[in-house]
Amino acid sequence: MAAADMKKTKLSKAVLGLKFMQRTVIRLEKEQNEDENNRLIDDEHWVIDQPVEKSAQSCFEINPSYVSCEGLVFGRMSFLGFNPEIEKLMKIDDLDRAGNREDETSVGDEEMANRFSQIVHSGNLKKRHGYAEDLLASNSGPGPRKRYKRKFLKPLDI
Repeated sequence: MAAADMKKTKLSKAVLGLKFMQRTVIRLEKEQNEDENNRLIDDEHWVIDQPVEKSAQSCFEINPSYVSCEGLVFGRMSFLGFNPEIEKLMKIDDLDRAGNREDETSVGDEEMANRFSQIVHSGNLKKRHGYAEDLLASNSGPGPRKRYKRKFLKPLDI
């Protein structure tokens, strides 16, 4: 009897589909909804509310300029002859970079001479130990250069 009480017999779908059973169908649905709501409330009662974490931040960095991509190295790599085609492309890329660096950093002889003479005559060189005179004498022609002996500087006691 205990087993029979626990398991309630249910009406078939065909019987519940009849017109005179519509009120019973509505009542059964309400009972099911109330049971589900009570279960949810009971479950929520015992669960600790944890703060909802924000979605994972993007792993991508968006930069509107291509300037940061100029100094990048060649993407595909090959070592010890593993992929000769890629190594050939790497060599070509290295030569292109070396040529660009040489063009960017080279200064003409005339420009260097003009700049050097401006620095020497403006007095920006340190006068200590006749440094400016040494530079002028070395540029003027061959001759013995005057060497200055460095003195020992005693360390400071702190």
